[in-house]
Amino acid sequence: MESIFESVHSMPENELEGKPHDLPDSEQVRALRRAEGYSGRMALGQALCRQLRYRDAIAVYTEAIAMNPEDPEAYRQRAARHIATMQPERAISDLKFCLPLSMEKSDIYYRMGIARYLAGQYLEAMDAEQKAFPGFDDEMGVAAMFWHTAAAWKAGTEPTLLKHYRQDMEVGHHTAYHFSMGLAAGETMLEQALERISKEKSDLEYSIMGYGAAMFAEAAGKNDIAKSLLEAVVKRDGFWISYGYLAAWNEVRK
Repeated sequence: MESIFESVHSMPENELEGKPHDLPDSEQVRALRRAEGYSGRMALGQALCRQLRYRDAIAVYTEAIAMNPEDPEAYRQRAARHIATMQPERAISDLKFCLPLSMEKSDIYYRMGIARYLAGQYLEAMDAEQKAFPGFDDEMGVAAMFWHTAAAWKAGTEPTLLKHYRQDMEVGHHTAYHFSMGLAAGETMLEQALERISKEKSDLEYSIMGYGAAMFAEAAGKNDIAKSLLEAVVKRDGFWISYGYLAAWNEVRK
């Protein structure tokens, strides 16, 4: 499967902490520097995202918005990059603009839930994921369920979407979210989950399973286990753009 980002790319210290990078433009970025107009800016933004240069992409999407301020797509793309650079309040603002204009309301609510969660607005995150869930199939539904459940634990309230968990959900590539919801539903014991997580080779899967288990442990009052898991997730930054990694980084930074 083709990688979603270039092998030479920006890292957490650049995008999350705002430290400058010295990455050269990729061949695609160099070619698109000359592209004109709204569509040219959008294409350049996507090319920069392939290098995980999200802060640079935000600036380009802002230029696109100035050219066509009524099109929600540039706001949606910029919101995603605000999330990935740990600027959730700015993401929320962009997503609020998108909501009445977008045909993909479940996607907007899902991203809104992530942004609210990272901002520490847990009840609002639950509400957004609750609104996203009915429009999703199992693959995206289990992701919305994950963040709704984590937000509920943070808020000290009932994770009501968890009742929709099934062993036979057709989750596609969202196996890590499904594994985590199995833990939350009591299908897997924490000790078993920790052993499984310790053997995971994919940084993407590890970040989601590790963060999910950390939140489960925290909700159960096992704070030492939660802290250890969060720190372990942040050390494995091969797929730092995952929401699991971002949430763990946000926790460790506190």
